[in-house]
Parts: sequence; C-alpha cells; structure tokens
Amino acid sequence: MVESKELKKPVNPLAGKKSGDKVKVTNTSKQTLNTSKGAIEAGKSGECTVAELRTYGSFLELQKKTQEK
Repeated sequence: MVESKELKKPVNPLAGKKSGDKVKVTNTSKQTLNTSKGAIEAGKSGECTVAELRTYGSFLELQKKTQEK
C-alpha cells in the first residue's frame, strides 16, 4: 500500500472503486491470478476487476492463516 504523507496511514488504492471497475495490476505473489480476461502469471502485469482482486486477496489471507497453524 501507498502511504499518505499527511496522515502517515496506508492509503487503499481501491478506495472508491466499484466491484466491476477494471484495474491494472502486477502480480507480485508466487501464484497465478486467474481472471475473466485470462491468467496473470507471477511477476507479470495484467488487468482484472476489483472484485477479482479482492477475492484473490481474501484467498491469500486465508492461505497464510492456514499455513501458520
């Protein structure tokens, strides 16, 4: 996340966006991100919807919690 210089708090780059809005992303994880437009391989850039990105983020958080146990 990007930090705001005024508030020193993380700024959510998806704030104000709707589920169907398309965003350009770079997949920094080691896993493939499957989207409606096709897969985004690890280390590659692509386009997906906000809903797909949030779903993938939730999946990664759940996977991380599972691995910690």
